[in-house]
Amino acid sequence: MKKIFVLLILISSGYLPHHNFFAQQTDARWGEMVRESRRSEILNYIGQDATGYYVLKGSRGSKVKVINFRRNFLSETDNASIVLLDENMDPAFEKKLDVMESGKQLSILSAFLIGDEMHLFSSLRDQKTKMKNIFVQSLDKKTLEPRNDIRKVTSIPYQNRFLSGQVDFTFSRDSSFIMVYTNVQSKRKDPDKFGFTVFNREMEQVWSKEVVLPIRENLFKVSDYLVDNKGNAYLVGKRYFKKERDRIQGQPGYEYIVYAYRNEGSEVSEYVLNLSDHFLSDLHLEIAPEGDLICAGFYSDINATNAKGTFYFTVDANTQEIKQRSLYEFGLDFLTLNLSDRQGKKIERRAAKGKGNEINQFDIRDLVPRGDGGTVLVAEQYYVRVVTSFDRATGTSTIRYYYHYNDIVVISINPNGDIEWATKVPKRQTSVNDRGYYSSYAMMITGGKLYFVYNDHRTNIMERRTSRLKNFRLSDNKGIIALAAVDSNGDVSRIPLLSNRDATTICRPKLCSQISPDEMLIFGKRGRRIQFGRVVFE
Repeated sequence: MKKIFVLLILISSGYLPHHNFFAQQTDARWGEMVRESRRSEILNYIGQDATGYYVLKGSRGSKVKVINFRRNFLSETDNASIVLLDENMDPAFEKKLDVMESGKQLSILSAFLIGDEMHLFSSLRDQKTKMKNIFVQSLDKKTLEPRNDIRKVTSIPYQNRFLSGQVDFTFSRDSSFIMVYTNVQSKRKDPDKFGFTVFNREMEQVWSKEVVLPIRENLFKVSDYLVDNKGNAYLVGKRYFKKERDRIQGQPGYEYIVYAYRNEGSEVSEYVLNLSDHFLSDLHLEIAPEGDLICAGFYSDINATNAKGTFYFTVDANTQEIKQRSLYEFGLDFLTLNLSDRQGKKIERRAAKGKGNEINQFDIRDLVPRGDGGTVLVAEQYYVRVVTSFDRATGTSTIRYYYHYNDIVVISINPNGDIEWATKVPKRQTSVNDRGYYSSYAMMITGGKLYFVYNDHRTNIMERRTSRLKNFRLSDNKGIIALAAVDSNGDVSRIPLLSNRDATTICRPKLCSQISPDEMLIFGKRGRRIQFGRVVFE
C-alpha cells in the first residue's frame, strides 16, 4: 500500500544554499517506550486530528504477506487495536477492535482517516463458498467503536490461509479516491483475474469492475497498480513472450503493458511500452492532470536488472502514441560518484575502450511530481543473496538469506523530459534472514528538498566512498538514524538525526511516514519494546 495520508508537497524550483541544508530541522525526538508482545506490529498510520495521531496495531503472524516491494506489508490480523498518540508521541489511549458480522469475528486489514471520518477494512473467510469477503465500515472517533454501517465491497476466492487471492489499498495522489485492488490466484495456464473497486473521499463506491486479461497467468507479472485523481484505475506489468524469461536470444523477452480503465471502468485501453533493442529494466507510472501517461525508469543493454541510463516517456492517453521520449545515459561523473579512486579508474578504462558501464539491482521506489511540471525519480539498490552451507559432521545444510539495501539514486527530469542531474546518497545496509526489517529508508518532501531517513553507522556520515562504509549495527551504541538531504541542484548532505544511545528501540524506516507538510512520524521496535517519535521541520 502506498504511503498515504501524506499531504503531497510538490518539489519546487527554490532551494536553500548548501550550508543551510538542515536549517529547517527544529526537532527530532522519541516518545515514551512501552512494552508489547514480541508479535506486536504497527500495521499502518491512520491519520491525525486535533486529538492526536492514530495508528493501527496488530500481531505479526503467518497471515502477514509481502505482495509488492513498492508497497508496505499487506496485513491481516485477528488481534488489532487502534492506538492514539498525544503531541509527545506517547500512547494516550488504546482501543481493541472487536468487529463482528453474522456472529463471526472479522480479521482486520487496514484503517484510514479521510477528512473527519475514520474507516476500517476487514475480511471474513466463508468456508462453505471458499470465498474471502472484504468489508468496510466507519468508526466513531470519540469511542473508536465500529458503527453499524458495515457493508461488503468485494470477494476473492479462498483455499486456505496460505493460498488465497491478494487484497491491497491505494490512494490517488490527491487522496480524493481510494481503490481496493484484488488479484485472484489462478491455475498456471488460466488468464489473470483482477478486481478494482473505487471509492470517493466519502467512502461512497464510485465503480467496481472485475477484469480477466487475455494473457495466460504465467506470461504476465504485475509490477504496480494505481488510481488517478479522476478515479481511473491502471494496471502495470510485464508481458512475457515465452514463459517467464527476461532474455530470448540476447534480446528482451518481455514488454511492459499498461492497462487503463477509465470512465468508471467502461473504457479499456492497452499501452505497450518498449525501447526496441533495449531492456526496460524498471518502470514507474504516473498520470498527468490531462490524463496522459508519464513513464520513467531504467534501461539496459545487458539484462533486466542492470541500468545503463534513464528513460522518460509521455504517452498520449487517446492516440496511445509516444508524445515525448528521452534517454539519458549515465555519465562518468555519476558512475564514479562515491567510488574509490581504484574503482573509478576501472570504470574510466572500460569507457575508454568503448565498453559499457552499467549499475545494477536498483529498484524504483517513487516518481515524485515537481511543482514546475517535471519529475524526480527515486530508486534504491536492493538484492537478496542466498548462501548455502553444508555441515559434513551432521549432514545438514543451512541456508542464509542476505538482504542488501544500499545506495539511493535521485534523478531530476525537467518538464521537457530532459535529465537535469543524477546523484546518489551513499548507504550500506546488510542483514540476515530478516527481510530487511530495519533496512531501507523513509522519504520526506518539504522546503524544495527530498529528505531520507535511514539507519546507519555513525562514522559513515563523513564518508562518501561506498567501499569504506560500515554496515549499520543494531547491537551497539554506534548506530544512528541518519538524515540525508538532496536539494534542487542535486547536492547531497547528511547529518546524524538521532543516536541509538537516545532510544531503547531501533527505527523501522519502512513504517515511518510523512504525516503533514512539516512532520514525519517515526517508529522503533526492539524485542518487546516499541516507541513512536516525530521529526518536525519549520
